Amino acid sequence: FPTPKEVLAVSVDELKQRCKLGYRAERVRRLALAVEKREGVPPIDLKWLEDDSRTSQEVFKRIKGIYGFGDFAAHNVCQLLGHFDSFPYDSETVRHFKEHHRVTKRLKMNDLAKL
Repeated sequence: FPTPKEVLAVSVDELKQRCKLGYRAERVRRLALAVEKREGVPPIDLKWLEDDSRTSQEVFKRIKGIYGFGDFAAHNVCQLLGHFDSFPYDSETVRHFKEHHRVTKRLKMNDLAKL
């Protein structure tokens, strides 16, 4: 993967074309700006996120505060940081549970975390 500095060395349009990021190109660029602590975007403290003393809930909340991160992405990042009690799920996950695990009741997204 490229470093944040390498991401910042190319334009948003180049990210869209070369990396096929579409609308996410701007989010990736802003993430790189935040990691590099550049002006104009709130900085991201990677050491804070990687600190083992942080709870899953603390890390999830902090990640959700980063521009472009919704629940699904934040849960995935939590798992990458070792918080395996954080469960990423979306509408496709709900469909999968209904289809492959014969869940018959009206399943809501929050119900999946309990399974």
